[in-house]
Amino acid sequence: MTEQHGPLPPHQVLTEYYAEAAQRRTYIDQLFDRSARHYDWINGLMSFGSGCRYRRQALLRAGLKP
Repeated sequence: MTEQHGPLPPHQVLTEYYAEAAQRRTYIDQLFDRSARHYDWINGLMSFGSGCRYRRQALLRAGLKP
């Protein structure tokens, strides 16, 4: 097995899905726009609500009130 140094370059545009890179970018932007409003809810669900507790404790450790 060869060693990999540095990040891998991005793959070529998958022309069977997108004729050009701009189409892919548009799709990704739309996907993000549709899902962004659900991010906090999904994050809370997947982390079992630990994010709020973590932030509250970090504020307390820093001497701030939540």
